[in-house]
Amino acid sequence: MSDTAKDTIYIDIDDEITAIIDKLGQSEHKIVALVLPKRATVLQSIVNMKLLKRSADAKNKKIVLITSEASLLPIAGAVKVHVAKTMQSKPIIPPAPQTLSDDIQADDNEELQQDEDEDEAGLDASQSVGSLAAASAVSKDDEETIELDEDLEDIDAVKDDSKKSKKKSNKKKIPNFDTFRKRLLIGGGIFVGLIVLFFIFNTILPKAKIVIKSDSISVNTDVPFTANTAFTSFDADAGKVPATKKDVSKTDSTKVPATGQKNIGDKATGTVTLKNCAKVDGAFTIPAGTVLTTGASSFSVNETTLLPSSTFSGTNTCTTAGKTVNVTSTAAGDQYNISGGRTFAVSGVASITGIDSSAMSGGTNKLVSVVSDQDVETAKQKIADKSKDSATTDLKQQFSNDDLFLIPESITSSAANVTATPKVGEEASEVTVSSTTVYTGLGVKESYLNTLVENSAKKQIDTTKQAISDNGLSKAIFRLEDKKSATDQRFRVQSTVSTGTQIDQEALKKEIAGKKKGDVQDLIGKLPGVKDVNVSYSPFWVYKTPSKPSKITITIEQAQ
Repeated sequence: MSDTAKDTIYIDIDDEITAIIDKLGQSEHKIVALVLPKRATVLQSIVNMKLLKRSADAKNKKIVLITSEASLLPIAGAVKVHVAKTMQSKPIIPPAPQTLSDDIQADDNEELQQDEDEDEAGLDASQSVGSLAAASAVSKDDEETIELDEDLEDIDAVKDDSKKSKKKSNKKKIPNFDTFRKRLLIGGGIFVGLIVLFFIFNTILPKAKIVIKSDSISVNTDVPFTANTAFTSFDADAGKVPATKKDVSKTDSTKVPATGQKNIGDKATGTVTLKNCAKVDGAFTIPAGTVLTTGASSFSVNETTLLPSSTFSGTNTCTTAGKTVNVTSTAAGDQYNISGGRTFAVSGVASITGIDSSAMSGGTNKLVSVVSDQDVETAKQKIADKSKDSATTDLKQQFSNDDLFLIPESITSSAANVTATPKVGEEASEVTVSSTTVYTGLGVKESYLNTLVENSAKKQIDTTKQAISDNGLSKAIFRLEDKKSATDQRFRVQSTVSTGTQIDQEALKKEIAGKKKGDVQDLIGKLPGVKDVNVSYSPFWVYKTPSKPSKITITIEQAQ
């Protein structure tokens, strides 16, 4: 019986018997569980217990005392009240004390007071209720329990057995259809599962691998062909292969150390006296920035200077007066602190000469790392190597998606767009170089290449006895012979072709399907050129060749 078919009433330690009877009367269900507190004394009186029992009978209710107090057991047994230790235990009617058994059988219709007198008279006055309970309490092993949630009829069927023997219910068992249906479904599921496993083990899993070793030879081929996007049809004899062009753009960057050096120290300064000895009339202007050189040192004129007209003596000796100008070294460094009295030449004007009257000074050294052109070139090459590998992979994937074969030697690249940060000449410890390059490649149908290679190989073998087992295209070498444009290129494909016994594999698979291992070996072993046959099955329980040809794999190898 579910929890909704019974009521549970919790008794307070201070509740009187009348309060308990009132709570019992307020319950809605036929079975009422009274949960007693520890050391409850209200029901340790035989009178109160009988009052509770009669009240329950009058209201047509069955009560169960939930308690572990040993002293209540004989009293409950005396009035035939069910007791359970917990809500999950089965209720029992404890055995009544012998001293009370005769009085309990008295007429229940007598007055309540008379019953009380008779009950108390039947007890040993010298013993307490606790002593009586100790003398007749039922041990744990001797208790018979039933589920508290069982039907009312099951509780009524539980009877006291003073000899501690187990009682049997008079209620007939009704077959449980839910249990039967569950067992039927489980059995059906197991049966279906066994059928599925049988199908998998005998149809799906079995496989056969057959390795045929035969006489074979290797043939080297070297076939020229032209791949052109303008071709619309394949011409094996002329070596014309229609091609498809695809592009991929790769942008990569890398960092390299800055290895350049720059002197950012102070520049040397001084003065130079310039003299115009040109044999022309008029003054001569020296623009600001004009470079004056002496040995390995060079200086620039700080300001625009007007030199007076040249004059000569009778022997063509230049007598023009000189004019002093301020100059600054073209670069920093103490190597420009040169001594005075040196002769200077004016860049681009041979007739103008100069001489310094005093030494140059103020040049200092301060070297720092800067980005050089070589740094950028180094980074650019690293990016190019990386980008080409990545571009090749991407192009292969693009062509593969269209069932085309990429010719690696056809890949070309555009001029890279390179940027350097910081720029060349700027102070830095490292430089980041970015490069964007577009790569182009040609792809052709692999069947076209297979035809070219196999046609070349068939010219070198007896096709009535031998067949090509591997055209070697996966390891073929392509060489670029002529590149007219990105879409028109000429190549040579070199391949090593393996040939072996002429075997129609599909026909052979159908012939050996369902045969045992020995029969398969005998059948294949009689074929021309076959040297050895190895047959293996999987999984381990398979003992014959699968009946489906698709489960059979045939490999032809060259005999050693």
